[in-house]
Amino acid sequence: MMNQRIVAGAFICLPLLLQIPFTILTTTFHYPDILRSPASEVLRQYAAAGPALPLVWYLYGALALVLCGAIAALPEVLATQRPGMLRFASTLGVASGLTAAIGIWRWVFAVPLLAREFVAAPTPEAAGAVALVFEVQHQLLGAMVGEHLGQLLLGGWTAGIALAAAGCGAWFRSVGLATAAMLMAGSFDALSSVFPAVGALSAVPIAGFVSWAIWCVWLGVILWRQAQRRFR
Repeated sequence: MMNQRIVAGAFICLPLLLQIPFTILTTTFHYPDILRSPASEVLRQYAAAGPALPLVWYLYGALALVLCGAIAALPEVLATQRPGMLRFASTLGVASGLTAAIGIWRWVFAVPLLAREFVAAPTPEAAGAVALVFEVQHQLLGAMVGEHLGQLLLGGWTAGIALAAAGCGAWFRSVGLATAAMLMAGSFDALSSVFPAVGALSAVPIAGFVSWAIWCVWLGVILWRQAQRRFR
């Protein structure tokens, strides 16, 4: 009973809490548009932002890891006639949270050093070398791991939960599947630096994450109401 309420509260609160660092990064660091900016611009803006910026990124990644715990606990409290699908979906969800945290925390453990080295570079050649290192880690840890793989896994989790959940209603299932489709389609925006044509998908990830946040809160409310009925 209490476990279900804790998990329900997590799914209600965490998507909303994630909006705090996201909003701060949007207003102070032009996130997520900054992700597609030239390395020199990103590094200069990061260096100019001051010591508070890494703390915001750290909070963002930490919340992604906390969400992993709620996802891992979901099979214990969500009624289903497809336990195998639910467990598989939860594995995808936990993997998504981990990849998201890796992609986010590079802004804490790698980018500050690169930003300092870039602005202190004695020659344009040295600055160019630092920018190249940034681009490599940006593509590997950010675009490939955090964005592309992370969103694909999150879309898989969302679709799996939508299909496995029993008694949550047709609307919950339909919105979940539509959200999963947006997340998966939006993940290919990470390939825009290699295939510019997919840049047309740039608005899809934002729409997908907004829909996902609402859907997760909806899931939390359903779990909370189920716990309340059992208590009575």
